Amino acid sequence: MADTTPVPNRGERVLLVIAASLVGISLLAIVAILLAALFGASGTYNEGVWPVLALIPVIALPLAFLLVIARLVVATLRRARES
Repeated sequence: MADTTPVPNRGERVLLVIAASLVGISLLAIVAILLAALFGASGTYNEGVWPVLALIPVIALPLAFLLVIARLVVATLRRARES
């Protein structure tokens, strides 16, 4: 039997790589905040780099979710056109 597994095109791969990168950056920011709390930087979250680190997951995780949804829509449309 022939292998009929659809191969994602370049645009789909780009969407997935960007989504995975955003999730990775978000996880690194969360780990940095948790480690800072573990090592006693509890009172200084209002100044310096901490507000930015706290904001990264708030923006990046929903954006990654939207990119995954966009990839699913693109793949569904491609499969519908191929069949």
